[in-house]
Order: sequence, then structure tokens, then C-alpha cells
Amino acid sequence: MRNIPMIVVEDRLIIYILPGHYEEWVDPDFDEFKESNALREFMVRAEKNTLGHLNLVALEVFEQGSGHSLARWPPTAS
Repeated sequence: MRNIPMIVVEDRLIIYILPGHYEEWVDPDFDEFKESNALREFMVRAEKNTLGHLNLVALEVFEQGSGHSLARWPPTAS
């Protein structure tokens, strides 16, 4: 169960802090994680949300045509 804090950090950082929605964060009920299915469901939801958010960010960067565009991946030294 040592991975619980890391998945909570990922969920909080990617889904709430970076987009500016920190005030919407509610600490999960860690007592629910005593059952592996509850933890697995939280991890699956967090991963899905993280990947969805990162895909949106990557698409925005690509569409902006910035120096960090995915069209130039991997980045090369200037």
C-alpha cells in the first residue's frame, strides 16, 4: 500500500493543481483503500484522468506550434 500517496499526489497535481482547480480537491478516504478493489478503482480513474489531461496539454502545445511542439519530438538542442 506504499503507492497510495504517490497516486494521490499524481491525481492532485495533474487534475487539480496544474489546471488551477486546487480548491475543488477533496482528500480521499484512505480507509476505503483497505480493500484492493477500491484502491485499484482510484488508480484506474487517476491514470485515466492524467492521460486525458496530458493528451489535451500535448495537443494544445502542438496546435500552438511552439518550440516544444510534438512535431519536433524528441526535442533537439538548439
